[in-house]
Amino acid sequence: MKRYLFIIIGSLLFFITGCNEKQKLTGKVTFPDGKPLQYGTIYFASETYPAHAVLQNDGTYDVGSLGKKDGLPPGKYKVYIVGAIMDDEPIPVTVSAAPAVGDDNTQTPPVSYIYSMKSLIDTRFTKPETTPLEITIPDLKTFDFFVEPPMKK
Repeated sequence: MKRYLFIIIGSLLFFITGCNEKQKLTGKVTFPDGKPLQYGTIYFASETYPAHAVLQNDGTYDVGSLGKKDGLPPGKYKVYIVGAIMDDEPIPVTVSAAPAVGDDNTQTPPVSYIYSMKSLIDTRFTKPETTPLEITIPDLKTFDFFVEPPMKK
């Protein structure tokens, strides 16, 4: 009886630890013209497991989940990407504080500038609800994603 119990427990431990093995996943994110997405973060979301990777200047990524670049456990993942940079044009904002007094004793309200962020990719790739990108682990170890620039208004 003890022998069967040992075999059952041993098999169960092997099955459980084997299922949790993570697989390395690397790849590249590019536009249709072949240029890389140089800024951003790529996210991999399953029902039970989140992971992400920071994009390098050449568009490459190396996925980390619990640790840096440690891979993904088996499963199906929605893939979404947040790629944004600061807009070139600052937006002037009048600050509602006491006005500054100028050299000629005129009072001018203080002005500050804020920068908005602009997305480098079409917004459908930026949310798990709308992204068309999916991947299944362990089917692939390297996977390149193609994204489109933002739609022109």
